[in-house]
Parts: sequence; C-alpha cells; structure tokens
Amino acid sequence: MFQNLSERSKFILVIAAGVIVLIAVAVLISVYYANSSKNQYGEAVAIQDLDNRVQNLPKERLDSITAALYEIIRLNSPNGEFTGTIDDAIIRKDSERQVRGASEGQYEGNFIVDIESIRQSYRFTYTSSEDLNDGYMSGYPTLATCLREEELIYGPFDCKDVLTTENEGLDPILQILPHESLNFKIAGTQTEDGALTLKVTLLLSEADRRTGEAAAVQAYKQEALDWMIAQGFPPQNYEITFVH
Repeated sequence: MFQNLSERSKFILVIAAGVIVLIAVAVLISVYYANSSKNQYGEAVAIQDLDNRVQNLPKERLDSITAALYEIIRLNSPNGEFTGTIDDAIIRKDSERQVRGASEGQYEGNFIVDIESIRQSYRFTYTSSEDLNDGYMSGYPTLATCLREEELIYGPFDCKDVLTTENEGLDPILQILPHESLNFKIAGTQTEDGALTLKVTLLLSEADRRTGEAAAVQAYKQEALDWMIAQGFPPQNYEITFVH
C-alpha cells in the first residue's frame, strides 16, 4: 500500500494514524468517566464534601442522597419547579451521626444539610447495606425531611417533604418507624385525636437472662433512647412503653 510513498510521506501517515488512535482513546475515556460520575437516580444537587463527611456509604447511596436533595428542593420551589443551580449545599457542623447495624456492612445515620443561597435546611436519614437483599433497607433507605423550627438557622419557611405531604398531621417520628436493631425495636401508633404512643421491645437473649437480665434491660433501654436522640427526637417528648 505504501510502496510508492516517500519515507517522509510514510512517516506523516504513521504519525497521523497514531494521533487518530490517541483521540479515539481519549474520547472513550471521557465517555467512561462521564457515565461513571453520572447520578443513576437522575437530577441531583451536590453536597460539599459528602463522601468525606459521611463515611462507609457506596456511590449508590451517595447518589440517592444528592437526588433526594434535588427532589425536596423542587418540592419547596414555587409551583414545584426547580431549574436553578445550587453549589453551596453543605453538611452542618457536628450534625453527622452514624451507627453500625447488627451485621457486617450495615450502617444507618443522619445529618443536616444547610443551603444558604435559598435559606433552607433539611435532615437526611439513611440505611445502607452491602447485601441489598437482607431487608435492612426496607421502607425509605434514603429520606429527606423538614427540620423542627428550633433547628432552622435561616428562619422558618413553609417546608414540605414527601412524607409530611402523604401523612399530614402525623408525628414526624413515625416517618422512621418501625425501627429494629440487634437489641431493640421501636414501633409507634397515633390515634385520630393525635395521641402518640411508642412501644420499645427489648430483645433479650437467653444469655442476657442467664447472666444479668436487669443490666441488659437498662443497657438496651439506653441504647433505644440514644437512637431516638441521634435521629433528632428527644425521648422526653414522647410517652414510651418498654416491654421485654
């Protein structure tokens, strides 16, 4: 093919072919990284330093969090439409809480996101598991909710979230119940007149009963109360019944 070409022409052709190959490789790499960084849930609002501030979560769970932020901002935008750009969403200092579940690779936690540009803040709760089929993430694995008025730093606004619009009038704690851990489970019921009762079942093992039932009861009670506090719900605000 190149028999009638000069050495210079052959050299130029080789260089041109090499450049074409390099361009093709660069395009493939850029497409790969564009697809790998794309949020699998669609539209999203980035949260500054999310992957460093909230540890132990896979990209799938991080994507669901930033997508949930987009959705709750959209819900609280005029006419439910959000077309702007937000680049100042940040996790509130010292608001992150995370605990391990009963099995390896299970985590749950919550944190608050502040957005000064639109003067809004939201709480995020999440569960995550390496085994997507273990039932640990039933319900709402990722949930963005409104804050209580005393938690707002930019002043109150007519906040809406998915669950409050679905369950108008229900106590916010019911959005994350029932909840079960290795040592306790919490369920809540609210009557039509608004009275709310929480039932905490302490999951004592036979070993607990043999070696020190009273100590286990106190430890598991405190664990349940600490979990409520971590979720932003002070136990003293509720009527709680403990059973075991």
